[in-house]
Amino acid sequence: MRVQLALNVKDLDRAVDFYSKLFGVAVNKRKPGYANFAIDRPPLKLVLFENPDAVERLNHLGVEVFQDVDVREATDRLKAAGMADAVEDEQTCCYATQNKVWSVEPEGLRWEWYRVIEDAETFRGTVPSGTSPGTRHGTNPADGGNDQAGSCGCDATLMRRSHDPDEVREKVREGYTRVAEAAGGSNAAAAAEVGRRIGYSEEQLEATPEGANLGVGCGNPTAIDSLRPGETVVDLGSGAGMDAFLAARQVGPTGRVIGVDMTDAMLVKARENARKAGVLNVEFKKGRIEELPLEDESVDVIISNCVVNLSPEKDRVYREAFRVLKPGGRLMVSDIVLERPLPDAVVDSIDAYIGCVGGASLRSEYLETIAKAGFSEVRVDREADFGSVFDAADPRVQEVIARLRVSAAEAMSYAEAVKSLHVFARK
Repeated sequence: MRVQLALNVKDLDRAVDFYSKLFGVAVNKRKPGYANFAIDRPPLKLVLFENPDAVERLNHLGVEVFQDVDVREATDRLKAAGMADAVEDEQTCCYATQNKVWSVEPEGLRWEWYRVIEDAETFRGTVPSGTSPGTRHGTNPADGGNDQAGSCGCDATLMRRSHDPDEVREKVREGYTRVAEAAGGSNAAAAAEVGRRIGYSEEQLEATPEGANLGVGCGNPTAIDSLRPGETVVDLGSGAGMDAFLAARQVGPTGRVIGVDMTDAMLVKARENARKAGVLNVEFKKGRIEELPLEDESVDVIISNCVVNLSPEKDRVYREAFRVLKPGGRLMVSDIVLERPLPDAVVDSIDAYIGCVGGASLRSEYLETIAKAGFSEVRVDREADFGSVFDAADPRVQEVIARLRVSAAEAMSYAEAVKSLHVFARK
């Protein structure tokens, strides 16, 4: 066996050149954004992730072994000690299929015991062109920390800060594809509990078609203002369809609900949910919320549940909402805002971004964006502390805290800076 040291580096070419000379060995594996060295003297596996915006140089530590029995022994020992954070069997990670067990030390540093089974052509599953494998591609607390969901603990916890809207949207799409794929099964109960905490009634949860509640919202937009029979409603970022289905009940058979989402996996799930539930007055369209596939002045109400946050172009979202609303039409959204700026390490985390926090604006900026789009009567009908629904004892939350390398107290302080707003505006 040998110890593994995994580092974040700004320039992979320069790092490979330096460490080749430092240890007098050639690089063992070189892939886009990734390299490793297998060093005999001293026994060391050196792993390099190209991640120029990483706050910390140290990515994680590990022990590489060469027989499965060693991984099993480490797994049994760590489980017996209550220290096995995650077990990954035959997972593709770091351009190799591996068996491994993860453990997180008290200060948040991650260790892995692992064996490489064989090389792989991808970093983890498939990696979009132009995306560094040192970027975590969207693990959401709603996936329940499911080890079979295709996770790879070797990913850096930071996503490279980008000013390219398309790159940000691609990361969001990847993240929510994983949420859709991990939905159901044991995650359904967790999603229902999230629904209760953010304001859905038991009657609403029971009326939601199976598989439509993914537990990723921050409020209940249909509770902001009563929808009326016969109205046309658009749900921005409709996901698996939960709010669209609840809205469809309120507008009745003479009304119509249109869900708009850019993620294919979500659209497939939403359409299947509609078919199974026999809901006929709802349809789901593929599109970006910054460029809605709808006619001018064609809808009565726009709702959205913790989605506008995820857009890198919130001004365009609200201009589009204004365009498609009829005169007098209503905007009713639940979303996340910040009372104060968060540390860069949190903002840049893909966990925080997919969880709505990383993309959040300051409260004043968010409300001003709506007003600048042309809306009047902009007001906050209701708000809640994000900390009130933040459960530091939740294993899924603990997993994210570990990846961010912060304490539970620090995570709670960040949560207290976040508000969930229920916003109303009129065209």
